[in-house]
Amino acid sequence: DKWVGHTLRFLTGPLRGEKYPIVSNSKNTILLASKNSRYIPRSAPNRKALKPNKGNKFSIGPAYATPMCYTRKSGESAAWTWKNAIPYPGTYNLYIYGLNDAIDTTEFLEENNNALLDVEIWNYHTKKFDVLKKRGQYGKQDSFNAGKIKPENISGDGSVKIKLTAHNVIERNTEDKIGEKMKGSGGRQTGIAWFNYAVITPVPVPGRVNINTAPPRLLAALPGINSELAENIFEGRDRNNKKNLKPYKTLGDLFKVNGMTPDIFERCVNILSLNSDVFTVEVEAQLIKPALMDGQHSELKNAEDIIATRKKRFVIETDKKVDGYSDIIEKERYPVR
Repeated sequence: DKWVGHTLRFLTGPLRGEKYPIVSNSKNTILLASKNSRYIPRSAPNRKALKPNKGNKFSIGPAYATPMCYTRKSGESAAWTWKNAIPYPGTYNLYIYGLNDAIDTTEFLEENNNALLDVEIWNYHTKKFDVLKKRGQYGKQDSFNAGKIKPENISGDGSVKIKLTAHNVIERNTEDKIGEKMKGSGGRQTGIAWFNYAVITPVPVPGRVNINTAPPRLLAALPGINSELAENIFEGRDRNNKKNLKPYKTLGDLFKVNGMTPDIFERCVNILSLNSDVFTVEVEAQLIKPALMDGQHSELKNAEDIIATRKKRFVIETDKKVDGYSDIIEKERYPVR
């Protein structure tokens, strides 16, 4: 009865998306109704009768909204590919989500016995997996940070591929011990390693916010600055509510803005500037038909006249010099799709 209380969810066929509670199971069977019941099990949310087709796929586990994967064997690996998942290659944080089902907590002790997961990600340059994290473990938030995805881990069409390998998948102390004193450190282990989904978040490019050009929405995202103060900074309103402060000549001019306090200024001043020094540049090159290149036509009239197009986007930082020239530092580069 390991799966009692869990949910069976169909992934394919006429019952795709429908869920049924599991009432009993053996080593080789899953029961969705008691053996002596005269009623056909009905699903949620559409109360469909249990009439699947042969070969339909399903998942079992907690009643999550997405299909899950799991293993009950230590050392077993599996790989997943997400196609067109990342529109712009860069550096991203990867978080792995699954089911935390083996944390024992008492008044003085917390013991994490969840299965351990190695996380690897495919490198499209070297054509092999890179190790991101060894022995990751789900905490109380049902997740852990696996590391950073780099541009070489993202294919030309934005696909990523990860591999998980489970360790310490052992079943022990799963019997009901409510009210009993926990002895030693031999906590409960379910014998299952879960994987539900992955989350990818971008890593920001460091830069400063130009207070002379930043819109209110961006200013309101800075530490300590609310929407009202952001509007006052954007419009250059002084403490008499007059718009006469812009352009700001020094960062200290912000003290004159209506609503600015020393505490707010201290929290955000290190990420402010008076001039922009980080820019995004997008370059597009087109190869056109030879007739057009010879000057026979003054302009493109049809999309068919373009043989090929290639775009790239750059994030650059400028470092102004005293002689009026600037050094340009390339921070990021990636194709545009």
